[in-house]
Amino acid sequence: MRTDPETGQTVLSGMGELHLEVAVEKVRREHGLGVNVGRPG
Repeated sequence: MRTDPETGQTVLSGMGELHLEVAVEKVRREHGLGVNVGRPG
């Protein structure tokens, strides 16, 4: 996980699509955060 200095976005990297889906769902469930998913721009 890193913060993009130009956009201020938090960028999560993973070992593949399934790995990222599990991580995003965990953030949503455990922390109650809204998460926008897409490729970094």
